[in-house]
Amino acid sequence: MRPVIDRLGKHNLISPSLYGNPWQRSGQGEETIPTSGLPHRFLALVPWGEEGAEAATLARACEAAAKDALVEIAAAVRGKIAERMDDFRGWDALWDAQIDAMLHVRAVAVPLDVDASTLSRLGIPTDADEGGGVGWIGLVDLAGRVLAARRSVLPVPVNPAAEATGTVAKCTLLGSWEQMGDGVFWKVAPDRLRMGGVRMRPSERFCAQSLVKRFAFPAFPQITFGFEPKDVRFPDTATVAAAEWLEGAGPDLQRYADRGEWSGQWLHWVRQDQDKDEARCPDEVWAQILEAKRNSKNNPPSYYAILVADGDNMGQWLRGDKLDQGRRMSPLHHMAISEALANFSVHAAPAIVTNHKGWLIYSGGDDVLAVLPAARALSCALALRNAFRGTGGWYEGRLALGDKAGLSVGVAVVHHKEDLREALDAARTAEKKAKGDGRDRLALTVRRRSGEHATSFLRWENVPWMTALVEAFRDGASDRWAYRLRGMAGTLDGLPVDAGTAELKRQVGRSEGETLERLARLGPILDLAPAATDDDTKAMALAALAAAYERFRHGHDGPRIADFALACQDASFLARGRDR
Repeated sequence: MRPVIDRLGKHNLISPSLYGNPWQRSGQGEETIPTSGLPHRFLALVPWGEEGAEAATLARACEAAAKDALVEIAAAVRGKIAERMDDFRGWDALWDAQIDAMLHVRAVAVPLDVDASTLSRLGIPTDADEGGGVGWIGLVDLAGRVLAARRSVLPVPVNPAAEATGTVAKCTLLGSWEQMGDGVFWKVAPDRLRMGGVRMRPSERFCAQSLVKRFAFPAFPQITFGFEPKDVRFPDTATVAAAEWLEGAGPDLQRYADRGEWSGQWLHWVRQDQDKDEARCPDEVWAQILEAKRNSKNNPPSYYAILVADGDNMGQWLRGDKLDQGRRMSPLHHMAISEALANFSVHAAPAIVTNHKGWLIYSGGDDVLAVLPAARALSCALALRNAFRGTGGWYEGRLALGDKAGLSVGVAVVHHKEDLREALDAARTAEKKAKGDGRDRLALTVRRRSGEHATSFLRWENVPWMTALVEAFRDGASDRWAYRLRGMAGTLDGLPVDAGTAELKRQVGRSEGETLERLARLGPILDLAPAATDDDTKAMALAALAAAYERFRHGHDGPRIADFALACQDASFLARGRDR
């Protein structure tokens, strides 16, 4: 965006909003966040010029600015690697070609004086005003279609080595690209390529693009804007899964986890050199891990959650359908929506994810991608949804979308060893299922290593008691009743609803006093009146689970005791964060 800003100022940016958004860090007291709050596209009003020449010049400048920035970062990574691998020649022969193909930037410009008949021929709503002009929505729609048409034609890069020899030693991360260097290069690279706590595994063989992704922050510190290395370093998935356990293990072990020379895999090993693809756990760290396990009631969780969130019906917002009756969409309205989305992605989402012991990967506009300890996933999702609507006190008087807004969230709970690509796909699929189930709700997919992959659908009104149920299980409540109930679900779902409710109460009532006491805590969350006597915890526990089932049932077609039992089992699994 810099060419547009330098030429016209940030006021011509329609989307994203740069007001209150830390789009540049000048060291003059501007707010900073360690993750991007900007989406991958922008919309601006620019001069058209003679036959569009000025707009075209700016468009080309924007493409060049993005690519130049990437080349600068890539050059820094290349230089740092060369310093450590100076006895190798020709290892980077394909570097320039691979970096040149790394980033595809598309910029288009359309004039404001498009004739309404032109839009009609393209099937774009005109929304013309009394003077015969074209409405703002039609122009934005046209620009979006032109951009989509240009993006549909992508260059197909040709691997120079493959073209010459017909064989390729593939990158272990991006399999369509050839790795840098030869086998000898990669035998020594893992020991030499350690920068700011970032490292290579012995089994990894990277192309130029993967090397830039891995080492951009330590090799090019300008993009960290003064953050400490630990603030921009991303933990491994085993560490994410065990984040809360590590906090309770004491400050000594936590300090090791904050340093770069750390692997969360060590938490699950039975000996210090268990995995040949991982570094041996140092003696001091191993002693701390063993001590922490002895002092803890539970072993470290091995499952973590990937959360994907997306705003609902954003097209309607940008068409003006959500405006008060009689008002038409304009550039100012568009900018206001952009500002509200920026407030969510910059001021609310990062703080919410951090408060739930998670790590924010991306937050741009209405999109969020984060990883969290499994037990925190539901409460984080609910907090994000409430903040997206402007509640929760995150905006401090700033603009928000309000209660017309909806957020669909997908959560995938996966083992820390599961392929990250499959895990991310599971979370994205869950988010799509949430939208398909009616939008503005949550889909929770639990992928157990035993092979069972099941999804529960939750309306937001059900998430508070589900979150409380997770806490009850974390505090020691037994989940045997939920497993017994699910085992009978095939029969119960064919009976009247009252039969399912009665069996639910019977199974819960068989629980011991400690479990009943913890389940009774769900009562206030479900707006139940206090029990007849203070110590009548069993009655409160039975009433709370019956009320939860009644509320859950309203979000589904039919009684579906099987779905309710699955949701309760999921709550227990989230609390445990590991297989039995």
